[in-house]
Amino acid sequence: MRQKLIIFILLAGLSSASYAVELNPVPFSERFPPQSITSEAIADEVIEAYKKELKDLDAWKEQEDKLCYRKFFVNSCLIDNSRFVREKKVEAKSVWLTARDFLRVKKSNEARTARLAKEEQRKEWVARQEAIIKNPRAAKKVSEDADSDIDLSGVQTVDSKVERPLPDRKSSGHAPTAKPRIITPEEQQANEHAFAQREQQRQERIEEREANQPSPPSMDEQEREAAREERRKAIEQRKLENAKKRAERAKEYERQLKLREEQNQKSLMNTLKP
Repeated sequence: MRQKLIIFILLAGLSSASYAVELNPVPFSERFPPQSITSEAIADEVIEAYKKELKDLDAWKEQEDKLCYRKFFVNSCLIDNSRFVREKKVEAKSVWLTARDFLRVKKSNEARTARLAKEEQRKEWVARQEAIIKNPRAAKKVSEDADSDIDLSGVQTVDSKVERPLPDRKSSGHAPTAKPRIITPEEQQANEHAFAQREQQRQERIEEREANQPSPPSMDEQEREAAREERRKAIEQRKLENAKKRAERAKEYERQLKLREEQNQKSLMNTLKP
């Protein structure tokens, strides 16, 4: 019976020894120096090695913590293991941060270069279209040059003699937008005149209502006259305020009319875009 127990203990020890976790004796910062991260492949390798390093450190700590319970100073042993693992993780993370930042900067530079190239192509195309709009008679069709760096496939050129219909947006899933109507100067003048008449009628109704307002019976003739004078001053003040508001509305209307003209110009440019 004692021999069987000894054999069982030896087998258990061998099985636990076979699954023991051994850490790499070379520090992570020496295996992957930060100054050696000069390419995307090396950065990817460092990131994968960092993930494996974290798994190995966690497994090693779990293994060593179990051995600490066989010692006399259990807490001291556990604290030493935690401190050792924490220092190793901090060292590995500093290298991992260098690799991560390298990849971020590389991707950011690539995206910025592509964005600037696309913006330059768009500006050149818009400049050509503006030149065509300003001088349609001298406009020529864009030649398909194989050496050109700008892709203008699908771009419609402007022809002053041919009226092209607006694109049908039903096929793209969007509802067709109505073309904005531009108000003529005659219509604008008629609107301002009608607005002024309505304001004058409203002021007359207010004055009539205030003039017919009965005075308290306790007031004498002088007090009633003073009250009327005060109401007349209030009416004059409101007239001045209303005139100021009308001037502000007229200024806002002119601003909106100018903005609408700019939007019409932009919508014309959008119809020319591919």
